[in-house]
Amino acid sequence: MFRLKYSSRKRAGPFATVPLDVHLMVSRPEVPAARFAEMGVRSIAVHVESEVDFAEIAKIARSNGTKVHAALRHTTPVAALDPLLEHVDGCLFLTAPAGGGAFDQHAFKRLSQRPKGLYTIVDGKIIPDHFKRLAKLEVDVAVVGAALFAAGETEERARAFARMLGSRLVA
Repeated sequence: MFRLKYSSRKRAGPFATVPLDVHLMVSRPEVPAARFAEMGVRSIAVHVESEVDFAEIAKIARSNGTKVHAALRHTTPVAALDPLLEHVDGCLFLTAPAGGGAFDQHAFKRLSQRPKGLYTIVDGKIIPDHFKRLAKLEVDVAVVGAALFAAGETEERARAFARMLGSRLVA
């Protein structure tokens, strides 16, 4: 678990040039969501499974200039987004079980069912082979973590991602 103290983020604020996005994987996100929004993070993803008042979280976050994304586990029906659409700025689809597990092959179908035009992030076992399909589905951001660092082939995997993105890595 990664922890970031409020006082540390506040002190770093004037020097932080990279935006911070937070994915809250907690059952009671109200307090941490408010604190992170007060810190000035760019966005907060809150799980729809946490049964929170998205309207209240969105109100607090947006009053601090923070965007709110509805996060869905890989097994949560896409329809869970429908009642939240007026309160969220986007969605985050987990494409693998939290904490590990294989990429869920149903992810592409689920992504095709989301509301058109909704800013979308995917996270979970994303590999270079997925990017063409994600692009066709108009996904905005793909989080690459385990796929980059697994099996000790980090440099070659990083080069594969760089080639796919049309850039070069300096040796």
